[in-house]
Amino acid sequence: MLHYAPDTGAWTWLVRSNGRVPAGSPAVSRGVRYIAIKIDGRSHPAHRLAVLYMTGAWPDEEVVHRDGDGFNNRWDNIRPATRSQNCANRKLFKNNTSGYRGVIRHEGRWAAQIRVNGKNRRIGVFDDLATAAKAYEAAALAAFGEYRRDG
Repeated sequence: MLHYAPDTGAWTWLVRSNGRVPAGSPAVSRGVRYIAIKIDGRSHPAHRLAVLYMTGAWPDEEVVHRDGDGFNNRWDNIRPATRSQNCANRKLFKNNTSGYRGVIRHEGRWAAQIRVNGKNRRIGVFDDLATAAKAYEAAALAAFGEYRRDG
């Protein structure tokens, strides 16, 4: 039904879809965070379909985009991840006040904290923001390796 181009991440219909979309047309529906493709009335995330297409099996774990761009479905940009690894790869929340991941204001100082496998862990409390941010980055590298997002 579909063709996936691993080098570009593009999906195209090999057959007429829904009786309206001709073969050869792009098979995309842009959502808020990622591309989805509707097959037999059910919407599927394109990055999960890419794993099925390339490996022949549905992914057991979550599938994440290395660069955080849910619309970039090139094969070299998607990878399996645990829930904890996926959360480590998120962008900063809009309400972040320190400007750094894992760092919050605490009684006039800066506290670094990290969440791994559903458990919060306090790294330490520091006098300056830069030191707290470095402490978080070191903990994130140890906990998540290549899955951690800088910042």
